[in-house]
Amino acid sequence: MNNLTISLIARFLRMGSMSDLDCALATMEKAVSVTRAERPNLAMYLSNLSNILLGRVSRTGLIDDINRDIAVNEKAMTLIPTGHPNLPGIQTNLATVLCNRSQLTGSIDDLNRAIMMNQLVVHRDGQPRSRLNRDRQGPTETDRLWTEPNRDQQLVRSGPSRSRTAAYKTGPNVAKSFRAGW
Repeated sequence: MNNLTISLIARFLRMGSMSDLDCALATMEKAVSVTRAERPNLAMYLSNLSNILLGRVSRTGLIDDINRDIAVNEKAMTLIPTGHPNLPGIQTNLATVLCNRSQLTGSIDDLNRAIMMNQLVVHRDGQPRSRLNRDRQGPTETDRLWTEPNRDQQLVRSGPSRSRTAAYKTGPNVAKSFRAGW
C-alpha cells in the first residue's frame, strides 16, 4: 500500500489532480488501520499520512485536516522511543502543523506548543539536529520538490486546489523524496 501511495503522490505532483491526493490519503489511512501497533513501520506510515495531510492542507486550508494531522503526529510520537533518530522529524512535523493551525485560528497555545516541539528537537542531547541545519546544507530534495518549478512543465494552473508554493516535479526522485519524509 505504501508503494501505491507513492505512485499516487507522484501522479498528483505531475498532473495536479486532487483525486490522486485523496486516493493516496485513503490508501495510507488503510495502511495505518491494518498495521498492528507493535509493528515498527506503523510510525513511518503515520508520518507519511501526516505529510499527505499537510500537503492537502496547503491546498484546501481545511481545519479538520489540520486537526487530524496533529492527532496523527501525536500518535506517531507515542510509538517512537526517546532517542530514536526519527523522533526529531516527527516533532518537527508536529510543530509545523501546530504553527499552521495557530495561523488559521490565532491560538497562542498552538504557537507555544510548536515552539516547545522545535526546542525539543534543537536541544536533544545538546546538539542541533540535521533537519534544522538546512541553511548550512542547502535545501533538501523534499524542499525542492515543493518549491522549484518543473523544467518539463509549465506552471499554468488554475483553481483553488493549486498551492501557491507547490511545484509539479516529475521523475524518479518523486518516490525517493516521498519515502525520505515528504
